[in-house]
Amino acid sequence: MDRRLFWCFLLIPVLALFGLSKANVEIAEDKIPPPTYGATYDVPQPSIRMLCIKHSREHMADGDANLAIKAVTNAAAKGLPIKIVGNHFVDGRLVAGFPTNTDFVQRIYDAETLTQYVNKYIKADATPGDTLIIFTIGHGFPGGGLQNIGQRRDVQKVLAEAAERNNQKILWWQLSCHASSSLPTIDTLTPRQQELLTMFASSAASETSAAYVQGNIMAKIFDAMAGRSASLDANSDGKITAAELRTFMNTINGSYGSRVHARGPDMVIFGRAGVPFLPIVDRNGPQGRYDEDYVLLPR
Repeated sequence: MDRRLFWCFLLIPVLALFGLSKANVEIAEDKIPPPTYGATYDVPQPSIRMLCIKHSREHMADGDANLAIKAVTNAAAKGLPIKIVGNHFVDGRLVAGFPTNTDFVQRIYDAETLTQYVNKYIKADATPGDTLIIFTIGHGFPGGGLQNIGQRRDVQKVLAEAAERNNQKILWWQLSCHASSSLPTIDTLTPRQQELLTMFASSAASETSAAYVQGNIMAKIFDAMAGRSASLDANSDGKITAAELRTFMNTINGSYGSRVHARGPDMVIFGRAGVPFLPIVDRNGPQGRYDEDYVLLPR
């Protein structure tokens, strides 16, 4: 057979197949939807736990704790990952439960220091990257003292050291008269403690604090979180920074925002600072010791 005829017979089916394949591709391409860029993620809500510490044996302290518990319960019913992990009277030496709030009461017969008590509850039901609100309730004085548990600076030291030791983010929500008096600033803490501890004081140094108010403020904050409100989370990233919390609290009362104490305006108080769905594994370095805003760079 002539070689030219041989190659013609060989190429005809190949070309036909190519044409058919191309036609099929073109038909398939017509059915392919236009490309989209980016991705949509369900931004996780901040996870929060609350520990109520009452350092004054009065019904007012119980009332304020009950309001905070109610705020937590209502927000949890709306889908916010938030819970109570403790509610007790603490005087620096003895921890005891009141007979009210029976869901959370625990009788402790052996004396415990404040440090021991905080260390017991700091990781109770904890989740990675969550925030523990330590809500202290009781009388405070212009000289910097908190009834039954000592000076504000000493309480801050206990909480800051516990946060660093347990790698736990803590918001110390202090309800007392003259709450800002002799309260050390955040920059007096160690660098690591500044990354973990933030504070809110219920009153200025020269002011008293009314009972039955702070729980209602918490309720507004938690409800805004549960509803993913832009009035609190302005950029809808699932993280509440010090600046965002101050702005929101200023809408409640113009002086509240200034009493939110943090390392800086971008400090994340509620929510994980880093990318929550990308765990970091270092085969050569220590595990679990990274800051929340650690950025993993490719080599």
